[in-house]
Amino acid sequence: MKNVKMHNDWISDLHDSLLIHILSLLKTKQAVQTCVLSKRWRNLWTYIPCRYFDFANFFSDDVDYDDIKEYDMKFERFVTAVLQKQDTPVLDSFKLVYDNRDGESNAITEWILCALNWKPRILDIYVDRYLMIDLPDLLFDCKSLEKMTLQFEGFVYYKPFKTINLPSLKKLELSNWKIDDYLINILMSGCPVLEDLTLSGCTVVTHIISSNKLKHLFIDDFYFRERIAISIPSLSSLVIHSEKGRISLMNMSSLVMARVMFFSYFTFPNPVHDILKGLSDVTNLEIILSGGIAKAILKHELSNCATFKNLKSLHVDGYMIEDFHLIALFLQHTPNLEKLTLRHREPHPLPDVKPRTSKNFPMKITIKRKHLQLVEIIHEANHERVYQLVKILHIYLKSIGKIYMHLEIP
Repeated sequence: MKNVKMHNDWISDLHDSLLIHILSLLKTKQAVQTCVLSKRWRNLWTYIPCRYFDFANFFSDDVDYDDIKEYDMKFERFVTAVLQKQDTPVLDSFKLVYDNRDGESNAITEWILCALNWKPRILDIYVDRYLMIDLPDLLFDCKSLEKMTLQFEGFVYYKPFKTINLPSLKKLELSNWKIDDYLINILMSGCPVLEDLTLSGCTVVTHIISSNKLKHLFIDDFYFRERIAISIPSLSSLVIHSEKGRISLMNMSSLVMARVMFFSYFTFPNPVHDILKGLSDVTNLEIILSGGIAKAILKHELSNCATFKNLKSLHVDGYMIEDFHLIALFLQHTPNLEKLTLRHREPHPLPDVKPRTSKNFPMKITIKRKHLQLVEIIHEANHERVYQLVKILHIYLKSIGKIYMHLEIP
């Protein structure tokens, strides 16, 4: 032991490149704070190829919204100072999360422009603000971007785009944007390798979304009055969570996975969808039933849909005791189904409404099938209702391979 050299500062023995990689795993504020450790660490953080600014986590104590302007000023001074001191030749990623509801400065626009000048590969912007933001033109003319997220709460001002030139962009997420025909057209033409598109909380005034290269489409909480058609023959996965509007799907020959929510507590008059007909080639399908008229929409869809000849797995999420006759009707269109998953949810109790039992269903459909190997039931801790569901299964299905039940703890 006398010949063993005691050396506890093993971190200092690491190469700068490894230390920079470790710092890149931290948020930018934490990385900058390491500058006080020693002379060697003073400027090490400036070589980190990523910048992550989060207003909510910037202050150690709870933010006092009576002095929110003072917090805004401190945060803006920090972000501006950090972006002015950059020693890495390129910026791999830039992420900004900023609750700037009462902000008035143009700092956000300047930060985005500054980040774009470093040619980032990833750009994620999450801003909550009541006043307008002027987005720089360079945001839609950046050749280095591969992934971009633009999520704005409040009001977003952007000048009409003459062109979009994002030749490397593969994944795009837009939240609370106005989507019109012009934007969709220049988006698809200006992003030639775009594969993954997410539209969340957007106001849609376009009539069709079409592409020959898009592979993944996620639509969440769309808001539109007119019927919208989605025609994407290259699409492999589709998720639609929308309670308003009317949707038609067509040319979905490459689709493998689809998740559709029939959710309509509040909707426009005569909400006519045309979704299931466009999903006839899908292999894995998940349907969520929620809301007052969701069953009526599904029933209308089933009366016109084609046979799901490729469907192997069907997952239905909803109140199964009440709605199983619709599921049984669906099964008539799935000759090659192998797995049926039922996620049973108990409904909210309504006055003077008696739950329907297996003895008083409006219709009985007996289905003979050879390929239904497995039924999986996911349920909460109401065993009596689950046993009732199992009895209903045997009423509608003559042959079931195995039944598995999984308890879900709320």
